Amino acid sequence: MTVATLDTMHGATIALSVSALTLRVTSISPAKKTLPAVESSYHGTTTLATRIAGDLQDPQAITITYQNSPGLASPAHGTTQTLTITGPLPSGASTAEIMSITGFVTEVDDSPQYDTSTGGSAALQMKTLSFQPDGTTFTHTPAA
Repeated sequence: MTVATLDTMHGATIALSVSALTLRVTSISPAKKTLPAVESSYHGTTTLATRIAGDLQDPQAITITYQNSPGLASPAHGTTQTLTITGPLPSGASTAEIMSITGFVTEVDDSPQYDTSTGGSAALQMKTLSFQPDGTTFTHTPAA
């Protein structure tokens, strides 16, 4: 895999299997799985509407902000792939926290690679992508 040549110094990276990219992360939204509330009221209900917990969790999209490094292609849209999030190695631990999630990229920021509007040297920009889990693989291995 091509590895970004610049470093955020935060220590977290993401890897996209099909896009063959490893990117340095500046922020990741929480990987949430919601459980829907299902309407359970019926014609005989006389007070408030009633609800019960649904059976299937709904994985929410994950938004990732990463360092835009020169020479790296944008992640592939709409192609099923595995997103691997590797956290920084905590002090005293021998392995980092890892999450593996199967899904697809739904949005990619294709803005210019550098911002030269300040009139000085080119400033590194951050880019964002949205990754929608497909619900087939969602594993979490804590740091140890």
